[in-house]
Amino acid sequence: MAVGNLIVIGGGLLMVATDSKPLTWAVVVVGMIVFGAGVVLLVDRREAFGQLTTLRPLLLWGIVSGLVAFALAVLIENRLEPDLGLPTEARLWLAGPVEETLKLAIPFLLLVFGGSRFKDPRAGLLLVILSGVVLGGMEAAEYTAQSDLKWTPLLMGIIRPGTELIHPLLTGFAAGVIWLAAWRARRPVTAVGVGAWVLAMAIHSLHDGLMGRNVNTSTLKPPTMESAGEAVAVSVVVLVPTVVLAVLFFLLLRHAARELVPPDVIGVNAPHWRPQLKRWGVPRADRGLDQDSTSPPVGGTATG
Repeated sequence: MAVGNLIVIGGGLLMVATDSKPLTWAVVVVGMIVFGAGVVLLVDRREAFGQLTTLRPLLLWGIVSGLVAFALAVLIENRLEPDLGLPTEARLWLAGPVEETLKLAIPFLLLVFGGSRFKDPRAGLLLVILSGVVLGGMEAAEYTAQSDLKWTPLLMGIIRPGTELIHPLLTGFAAGVIWLAAWRARRPVTAVGVGAWVLAMAIHSLHDGLMGRNVNTSTLKPPTMESAGEAVAVSVVVLVPTVVLAVLFFLLLRHAARELVPPDVIGVNAPHWRPQLKRWGVPRADRGLDQDSTSPPVGGTATG
């Protein structure tokens, strides 16, 4: 992840030096791919995604989901909302419902219509984390390449990777709850799943609404950095709450993801990555049954 962040910083410096948006986009996207791969591997160490029998289709669909979510988010937030005359402050607070829903949209459709391979809770978690990683990576490239205000691209290159962690971690939390509850209840929509989705939207809106106070509310651009020193100094101030929030989002993800850890991995996981046996999605009639009867599958599901 550190290597990816350094590449993104290089993209910011490239924008300062050349003012080439296409080249900056390319470098930042490469950096965010490396950074995002680190996020996936961080969770994979605990979840053993490699056990899933349909890993390649999951990787492909996760990437497609993120790209589609980003494209639709740009269309809605940069075109539709301004055309409707919504003030910038309102658009910031609407980011939660728009982006959280879009990141989940294709994975959830696969849960409903895609067959058994997409019903495995760990498959859903991987799909949505990938969707968030891709959307966050594209968003980081957009912010860095569009912030053509002297040394501002350097500021964006430093802070955007950490800021974008909200996308895979927060939506990954919702996915863990949604897929586990759906698998247990044998239906895609559950009360606890809807609750997790609503909570993710609310947290995201609160995050963007409050953080948006630091940008130009008429253009959604950050303040101009007059020098490299100013960009670095401001980034240090911004990174303190960013790191704190990233840790909190990771803990929230872990709260759901630990329930999906397969039995053969539990013993090698740290205690805080072992299931707490939450009863999300367990029908009332089955709540007295042994936990094994409501546990998610091990090693993925058969293709279907």
